[in-house]
Amino acid sequence: MKEFIKKRPLFCVCLSAVLTAFVCSFMESRAILAFCCAVVFAIFFVLPLKFEFKKVVILSLIFSAAMSMSFFAYYKFSYEKACRLNGKTISVNCTAITESAITTNGNYSVDVRINRIDNNESNLPEDCKLRIYYSEDVSFLPSAVFSAVVSVGDSDSNDKFDGEGVHITAYATKINTERAYNAKSFSYICYKMRSFVSDRIDSFETETAAFVRGMILGDKSTMSGVFVNKFSDIGMSHVMAVSGMHLLFAVLFFDFLFAFFGIGYKLRCLFSVLSVILFLILSGFAVSCIRSAIMIIILYIGRLADKFSDSLTSLSLAAFLILLVWPFNIRSASFVLSASATLGIIVLTPVLNLSRVHTFKNHYVNTSFKFICTSVAVSLAANIACLPALIIMFKEVNFLSPVSNIILIFPIQILFYMGFAQIIFSFIPILSSMLGQLASFLYGFIKFITDWEYNFKFTSVNAGYKYFYLVFALFGVLVLGIFVYYFKFPKKKVYPYILSYAVFCLILFAINFVSNRNTAKAEFVDVGQGSCTVFSKDEHAVIIDCGGEYSDKLYETLKYSSVKRIELVALTHVDTDHVKYLRYLINSYDIDKIIYPEFCDVSEISAILEKACSNGTEVYAVSEDVTFEVLSGASVTVFINRAYDLRLEDNTSALYKFSFQGSSVVCPGDMSFYQEYVYLGYGSLLDCDILLAPHHGAAKSSLQSILELYSPEYTVISCGKDNSYGHPNDNVLDRLLDVSEVLRTDQMSTIIFILNDKGYKLVQT
Repeated sequence: MKEFIKKRPLFCVCLSAVLTAFVCSFMESRAILAFCCAVVFAIFFVLPLKFEFKKVVILSLIFSAAMSMSFFAYYKFSYEKACRLNGKTISVNCTAITESAITTNGNYSVDVRINRIDNNESNLPEDCKLRIYYSEDVSFLPSAVFSAVVSVGDSDSNDKFDGEGVHITAYATKINTERAYNAKSFSYICYKMRSFVSDRIDSFETETAAFVRGMILGDKSTMSGVFVNKFSDIGMSHVMAVSGMHLLFAVLFFDFLFAFFGIGYKLRCLFSVLSVILFLILSGFAVSCIRSAIMIIILYIGRLADKFSDSLTSLSLAAFLILLVWPFNIRSASFVLSASATLGIIVLTPVLNLSRVHTFKNHYVNTSFKFICTSVAVSLAANIACLPALIIMFKEVNFLSPVSNIILIFPIQILFYMGFAQIIFSFIPILSSMLGQLASFLYGFIKFITDWEYNFKFTSVNAGYKYFYLVFALFGVLVLGIFVYYFKFPKKKVYPYILSYAVFCLILFAINFVSNRNTAKAEFVDVGQGSCTVFSKDEHAVIIDCGGEYSDKLYETLKYSSVKRIELVALTHVDTDHVKYLRYLINSYDIDKIIYPEFCDVSEISAILEKACSNGTEVYAVSEDVTFEVLSGASVTVFINRAYDLRLEDNTSALYKFSFQGSSVVCPGDMSFYQEYVYLGYGSLLDCDILLAPHHGAAKSSLQSILELYSPEYTVISCGKDNSYGHPNDNVLDRLLDVSEVLRTDQMSTIIFILNDKGYKLVQT
């Protein structure tokens, strides 16, 4: 340890500051100020002491004090200031920081900074950063100035550690554009540069251009959402999030280009640094690119000064500088995963590289063997190092990621280079055409591999698995043990430990797979004021209604259940709070069927349904009672015949009954008294174990007689917290409590049941 500190004192100093950032992220401003005072006091306590590493300790305390002051400033003058707007409806004049983006539900979002608040309230802060959501058909460019009426979310919906430093979210109406853009602003100049590059990339075939644009610019807006979802599912999402890997690709490309034209070494270093700055602009200054840029600039400065650049020290210094300026990145997935992957590559690659324990006499065979082993080792090292962050942040681990990286990184790198070549040589038609054809071939190969891997089953595990945390806790102990005792092991003795661990994991997950076989999940998703019920089994799903206020909860539910294909989307009716996120599902998943009642007016979602048809989804209106076989052993029955007896009711809905292994769930949509009277004629066919309360528990629903017909053990009410409709009604609650146990999404969030041959069980509230 002493030798390590002597060799890398700056690494130890910066690491202490990074750990301080992690501690400060759990504190409020007053606690941070007290913590900083304690650190400063510790400096004066250490100064008079005499011991070997006093300088390192003092510098560590100074760096830690600086980091805590950065967090104090962020809290006091940014986050806590912005939170004074929580729950307010204000008229603001603001400047767009980013370009407008389309959200999953077809609305827009834009990050803005407030210039002026027109409410004449002196206690309201200005100069705050917001993320504004709006539905008006208008797009903003960076530097645009507009006024709007803004309703700011309450404190529960805001996060002080948003990975991009957006303090609060708001919803805007009455938008009036005052200036389309400022041609002299830095943000607009960067936007124009990105637009220029995007136009050059458009010379490629449409899908290929969208993929290359995603890699170089981080712009996924033109990519197929289904492909993006598949690409993420095989563990390659980092390719579509512009990162340090892309920056390294860009630097290598320009370095090769400069060397090809005979530019000298030192001048090449200077041009490479300029290329780093250029790519930072193109990437929109992604935090992972900034981390990589700092490390690369340190490397080139060291080379120009004929000094050795230590990778660990460069990484820790980059992390320290980023957190000192933008402390909120301590909780950013992009920053944490980027830093973790780089640390893993630096530390674990030598341990995992098999080429160091075996060589071949033939030079070409040995070179190929080293290349393959190094590629595999780098991929495994990055994935292993990212495991703790993946487990904590996403509660999921993807086993395909190392394999995907080994197979796809090389063609992706070539396609990335071709994207830059197209930007430079697009004015030469013949060369541009050749590049386009080769790029289309490479993209076709990447897409083929993606589809092939995506069809593999059970390639990821999440916290829902019985042994998830146990296995990965042991994994952490094993990796740490190998790292600590690496130099004490004979080299070849490391690998039996790794192999033994892999076998251990396989046994545990095999036990878990067998114990969960032939089991389905019923999830009543907390989408706020709305309704969405997801039934999943073996990575397939059936969804009844897909509306509400929170799209991220539906996204999280499908990801957590490892859903790869949706067999059926069934709509009880087409009110917005029941169909709002149908667009997201169509754009993100392969869907076999979408059904809706024939009596519904689907004009408002006709464009969405047409898009589904163009994707190959079977879309049709249901006009009579019918049963669909789904999820290999389950069924969904539509009860609709008796609904035709009603003509004047706006809330007329189809009723769906999901059945599996003798257990059943009924979802009756927004039925009111009138329809429930009619549906009494179905008798025992409506008997169920779990009931989704009609119309979110509205006053004119849930007749006592039909509740006795349902006779559920559990009733779930899907409604928004403190919703303006007063759902659920107190009288309805009393009637529901008379026949069953009542669970509410506004109080318990997403509610999950497990259904199997033993019955059904409530597993999460």
